[in-house]
Amino acid sequence: MRPIRLLAAVAAGSLLAAGPLAGFASAADPAGVGTGTVSATAVRVDLGANGDLLSIRVLGDDGSSTIDPIKGARRSSETLRPLTISSKRIPALDLSVPAVATTSTGAEDKRAVEPAVPNQAAFSGKLNAIASSVVDGAGARAALSAGLANLKLAGGLVHVPTGLVQVSSRAAGAEASGSRSITIPDIRVLDLSAVLDGLGLKLTDLSVTQLLTLLRSLGVTLPGIADPAAAVAALNTAIDTVKAQTGALTAELCATVDGLLAALGGVTGLVGGAVNSLPQVPTGGATSTLPAIGTVPGGNVVLPIVNNVLPGLGLKAAALPTNFSCSNLTGTVQDLLTTVQSALGKVLAGGLAQLGDTALLSVKDVKVSLVATATDAVDTSVADVTASIGQVKVGNLAVPGVSGLDLAAPVATLNQAAAAIQSAVGSVLAAVNANLASLVKVDVLKIEKVVGSAGAYTHAASTVTALTATLTPPATLGAALIDLTAVPTSTVLGTLATTVPTIAPVMGQLEATLGGLQALSGPSSVTIGQLTGDATFRPVAASVPGQAVTGVPTGELPRTGGDAALPAMAAVVLGGAALAIRRLLRIATI
Repeated sequence: MRPIRLLAAVAAGSLLAAGPLAGFASAADPAGVGTGTVSATAVRVDLGANGDLLSIRVLGDDGSSTIDPIKGARRSSETLRPLTISSKRIPALDLSVPAVATTSTGAEDKRAVEPAVPNQAAFSGKLNAIASSVVDGAGARAALSAGLANLKLAGGLVHVPTGLVQVSSRAAGAEASGSRSITIPDIRVLDLSAVLDGLGLKLTDLSVTQLLTLLRSLGVTLPGIADPAAAVAALNTAIDTVKAQTGALTAELCATVDGLLAALGGVTGLVGGAVNSLPQVPTGGATSTLPAIGTVPGGNVVLPIVNNVLPGLGLKAAALPTNFSCSNLTGTVQDLLTTVQSALGKVLAGGLAQLGDTALLSVKDVKVSLVATATDAVDTSVADVTASIGQVKVGNLAVPGVSGLDLAAPVATLNQAAAAIQSAVGSVLAAVNANLASLVKVDVLKIEKVVGSAGAYTHAASTVTALTATLTPPATLGAALIDLTAVPTSTVLGTLATTVPTIAPVMGQLEATLGGLQALSGPSSVTIGQLTGDATFRPVAASVPGQAVTGVPTGELPRTGGDAALPAMAAVVLGGAALAIRRLLRIATI
């Protein structure tokens, strides 16, 4: 963490967003007046420019406070918006789950909800929240915790097994404090099959060579089959060998095929080994339960991850009995050929099923927080912004040099990490089509800030984001991305009498809802773990509109540290709020 001292002129007079503690008024004249807002978003998905096609915000927390008479009476508010869906193109998709808000000037105001949320192509999953505000002999306190489980957003493009948003503020004794945090243990930022489907290209449209290349580049193996490409090659060779024979099955032919398929358990393995038990449809990924949330945020929440494995579907029965072996010959050459072809179909369908469960980009242990403590003296008040990412994966492979990233890292390190992620994603997509190599741009642990003057007011704004993935599609989509010189895997499965697995059906449902539009036909983005603060402040002495403010900085606010230094906005928004709340608490408890 990197502490930063509160900017005296701003913090001393600002009552900014730190919790639902409305209803107090200070008898003392403030050093200045101001307004501040803070916003937290766990996950946001925007399809189309500026989210015009579809915009989804999950666990949005918005706080606002002001002691600026121009804005009206002094007030403070805290509101959780569990889910907001909007579409400028298809207004019928607009949906907003009722907000959760509390406020108190004495007795506890406490609310716990598990709102009813839609189960549709744009959103499915569960949300819960609990909020509390109270003022008593121990001081003024406000807290909010909100959890999520099994979220699938935008046609399955984003999958979040579990996550938590926490907000707290208190004012008592010698200090006051406020905090906001977002924690997401595991998130599939971009689902591979959903990305391709959103571009008009299905996994089943890919050739067998492309399928095997994707499995290798994503580090995906099949249960019991460490090298799918080698398995496919061996089965193809076995098929060619068996096709050259007819009539009754001989010991010599059986021994030859048994040797070719040794890695799969020989001919016996075809009917009773790993091949015969491969899942033939996607399982849907990991699932979890809603976190148990308390009145006051704090501590670690341990969330169990349970694999939801569905039974294999569409399997073609082998022509040979399960106890078949070369020492127990039964059947004909055609029976053996049918069994080997069935095994090849199962391996290819199993590969598609595994890719259907694979994230193109996933992130573990996302943490973003703003924390501030204010005392009587501005120069002893401290605010911190922290953000970190535990691990980033492309498929099942961790991106080298990216694990354990922290906001305190130099900008050059963060830029290198973003470049490494983009390169890994780009190389995977290039195996599908070279035009997709630059589809995804990634930013990690990014801070944006602006500070300046507007008339008599100082304005400061800052945003810290754990990760943003921006998708810019090529000019041509759909069939233009398919390799027409190769045979699609779906066609190969048809010749092998194997059922073609259904991949990414929810994206197709979403696109039907969108009136047949390709979901990723325009610029789109996925934002994970974002905190935003905005504040304006005017010293009382500078009450004439347009008059220059003496001593107010027009450039960047003071900061400490290196390239990724903590933005002073955190001090403005949280520290100023805590200091003001403490002042108001004194008046309320007299």
